[in-house]
Amino acid sequence: MSKTIAIVTGGATGLGLAITKKLVQEGILVIMIGRNEEKLDATATELGELCNYKAFDLQNLAGIPGLIDEIHH
Repeated sequence: MSKTIAIVTGGATGLGLAITKKLVQEGILVIMIGRNEEKLDATATELGELCNYKAFDLQNLAGIPGLIDEIHH
C-alpha cells in the first residue's frame, strides 16, 4: 500500500501554509520545505503528526538531490 506524501515549498507561510493545512486535513502526509526553521517547527507542531519539515534554502540548487534523498529515507 502506498502512502501519499506532498512536498510543499514555503509551507509555513502564506499560500504554502494554506496548501499545507488543506493537505493535512485531507489526511496527506506533508513535508514542508523552507528557510525559517522556527516557523516550520511551529506549523508542524500546530498541525500534528501528518506535518513534517526540512529547513532548506532552495537557492542551493546543488543541494536539492541530497534533500530529496533525505526525505526519501
